[in-house]
Amino acid sequence: MLRLLNPKLAALSRREFNACLYQDYFDGEDSPSARASLSRALRRLEQRDYIIRTQGCYQLNPDIGAGAYAVAGCIAIAVLKSQEEKRLNSKSTTHD
Repeated sequence: MLRLLNPKLAALSRREFNACLYQDYFDGEDSPSARASLSRALRRLEQRDYIIRTQGCYQLNPDIGAGAYAVAGCIAIAVLKSQEEKRLNSKSTTHD
């Protein structure tokens, strides 16, 4: 959801948007398990009415309000911070 707050990413087709997500969250891995994981995540967001498909793109649902986006943003920041810490820890252990 956080990625859809960026107008450039929100304007991408679903295929291009998914490619950006693969790059960011799956280290560019386009494996069957990565596709299934991303598909499940996007389907859940659609089922919960956080995102909608329109004109070949994903969009944030304007009906859920700014509060839900703020919560989603906080969660996304926490997840990204955790991922970055893991990445830095794995680099420091491989260089020792």
